[in-house]
Amino acid sequence: MSDNGLEGAFSLAEFASVDVSDIQELRSEALSEGIYTFECESAKMEDSSTDEAERAKAVMRFKILEAKGIVERGVNPEELIGKVHTENQFFSLDDREKAALAVGYLKGFVADIGADNSGPLGGDGENVGFLDRMIGHRFEAKIKRRKGKDGVTRSNIVPIKKRA
Repeated sequence: MSDNGLEGAFSLAEFASVDVSDIQELRSEALSEGIYTFECESAKMEDSSTDEAERAKAVMRFKILEAKGIVERGVNPEELIGKVHTENQFFSLDDREKAALAVGYLKGFVADIGADNSGPLGGDGENVGFLDRMIGHRFEAKIKRRKGKDGVTRSNIVPIKKRA
């Protein structure tokens, strides 16, 4: 990292006083609506617990191999190749019924992209499961933009259903 003062731990006051002039601007972009060919780059479970709740999430990263039928004007499909789209599925570990419901949605997504969803979840570095087997899987899907409750527009994969 550069010598901008962002090495190590610091307090909020220290953080607020750091000159960030030399840090590159980044933007999170919602993918344009269209049809894409994706390859699963990684799929793993992560702890996303808070002080109030025990939670986990499945984090799936998909690399764009092809983009076509892009709806948005001025977007060059070739420039989208190689970008990565991330999908998350959250699980409440405090409530088995809610956790089972979330697993059901994840299994539906995995089946709809044509991957095997049998056996354990895996993805935790210890237990091999269907998240691990997704890595390298290729599929075609639509991207749809949706505005969340927070007002932020996000891109979501909508599988073109091909059952495993």
